[in-house]
Amino acid sequence: MRRLRPVDHPTRHRPRRTERGAGSVLILTVIGALLMATTVTAIIAGGQAARRQAATAADLAAIAGATRAGQDPSAACAAAAAIAEANGAELSSCTLHGLEVEVQVRVPVRGVASSWLPPQARRARAGPR
Repeated sequence: MRRLRPVDHPTRHRPRRTERGAGSVLILTVIGALLMATTVTAIIAGGQAARRQAATAADLAAIAGATRAGQDPSAACAAAAAIAEANGAELSSCTLHGLEVEVQVRVPVRGVASSWLPPQARRARAGPR
């Protein structure tokens, strides 16, 4: 026997609501967020590595130039350039102020970050004080 519905409640045909596939969408969203976070982390790490390399190359190039400036001032910038190149950097500028040498080097960013970040430039100064 069939039950009758009360008259004061209108009869509505409600479509069935299913949430099938919602887990797949959630998983894909989480995977996308993790990939984005990994990419951003790789870009930041690549920039930091290039920055540290540039700072080290600038420090060593300035020390080499200052050491050579006491012996042969004309060879100070050549020595600084050789040390910068040996450390994976390019010497952008070299200035002598007496026995003090100021250098600026540039290091290209490598890896994933190379298309996002410019080459990292650092300055260093060395000499007697």
